Amino acid sequence: QAAVLARIAATVVTVERIDALRERAEETLRRLGITNVRCLPAAISRDAPDAARAPLGAPAEGPYNGIAVTAAAPAPPPSLLDQLRVGGRMVVPVGNRSHQDLLVVTRTAQGIQSRAITPCRFVPLIGVEGFAARP
Repeated sequence: QAAVLARIAATVVTVERIDALRERAEETLRRLGITNVRCLPAAISRDAPDAARAPLGAPAEGPYNGIAVTAAAPAPPPSLLDQLRVGGRMVVPVGNRSHQDLLVVTRTAQGIQSRAITPCRFVPLIGVEGFAARP
């Protein structure tokens, strides 16, 4: 996904909670000659006792024009909504572990607007703003 987004965006910031996957993505992007993607580790393990203090995403890099969430959440994650600039959009699968709707969430000067695009099914977002690690 980051490689595809790199073709249409000036800069892409991607966050991965599993170090081995992040390292593999970095190597793949390097091999493809893609230089406008930054692969960052998740702030901390979402299962750690102090996970409530760790926001999702990469807030220090924001605010963002767009955020693509590739794991399902029970609701749009507030910490990611906080990282959107006014006019920015987030695409996020929202629902339960087995059925979600893909939402487009837009930050406006007046607040947050949301619309469902299509039913979908993604892996669960694990942690404070997602689901427990074990169902």
